[in-house]
Amino acid sequence: MYKRAIKVRIYPNKQQKVLLDKCFGCDRWIYNRGLAFKTQRYKEFKQSVSWLELSWMVTFWKQTEELNWMNEFKLTQSSGGARC
Repeated sequence: MYKRAIKVRIYPNKQQKVLLDKCFGCDRWIYNRGLAFKTQRYKEFKQSVSWLELSWMVTFWKQTEELNWMNEFKLTQSSGGARC
């Protein structure tokens, strides 16, 4: 069995760079907030948080007024950060 890898380099224009930065920033924010929640919950209750619970939290966060900036991205796109 052979493992293969393909390197791809992209050259986004300015508009695409802005969109990619926003998307990665959203994923990073979700990852960090989800990790903090998992850590806090484990310290307090010694319980782990499943990916499904974190996905529900992302959906809830997207519905709040202060975090409505997350609605620029699809749920499947932004919930990838919840896999912490």
